[in-house]
Amino acid sequence: KALAKLHGVSLAGCVEKTEIVEALRGAGVADQGAAVVAAAAEKHFGNGTESKDQQAATAERGAAEKKVSLCDDKGALKKDDALKMAACVGWIGEEGVWFEAFSKVFKDSGCSTKGEMTVVAAMALAEAAKFQLLERDLGEADTGDGMAKKKQKVAPPQKKELERKCEGCEGATKALALFYCQNCKAFMCQKCDDENHTTPLLKKHKRVSAHSSSGFAVGQHIPAAKVFKNLSTLS
Repeated sequence: KALAKLHGVSLAGCVEKTEIVEALRGAGVADQGAAVVAAAAEKHFGNGTESKDQQAATAERGAAEKKVSLCDDKGALKKDDALKMAACVGWIGEEGVWFEAFSKVFKDSGCSTKGEMTVVAAMALAEAAKFQLLERDLGEADTGDGMAKKKQKVAPPQKKELERKCEGCEGATKALALFYCQNCKAFMCQKCDDENHTTPLLKKHKRVSAHSSSGFAVGQHIPAAKVFKNLSTLS
């Protein structure tokens, strides 16, 4: 019903929802984007629950309501006027983005490019354009105090680094494993790694980092320690 009021379509004799839809389609109202435009139009027109006296007062106001012309003599949408609609509904962003969105809503709604439309109808189109842009995270909504309010985003939960306990520690308390020895096939803390890789042969074991606290990225190969001979053993 809000769409019919927006486009000036008579719903006389229409009782069922299907009859209303057929009347709108018969008047050239496009299906595309109709739901958003209807919601915005209903916001301005009211939800249809007014009393008869209220409806009469609304009708009187509507009859005397100011009208605007959004198109030039050639039927092209006037960019300056379209941009003013963004300010009217409190949308802040790039002019080109708004003009493209408003033009699409105007076209999809089947609005006439000739003559004038009521301010309420123009506002309904602007509200629909604003809704679509904010849903696509384009632009920001004016909070009313000159500040822009961005659509809040929920940050994804951070992945907790996997922590393994040392398999070489004795007793109930196990230290954090910093390395994994591919030869010993065991996770080891710094102390156990040092104690289990003391000889030149053991120092050549291939080890990878099991935790970032080791000073290496997880999974990174640990360089083999260089073995230096004691000078006293050299002849």
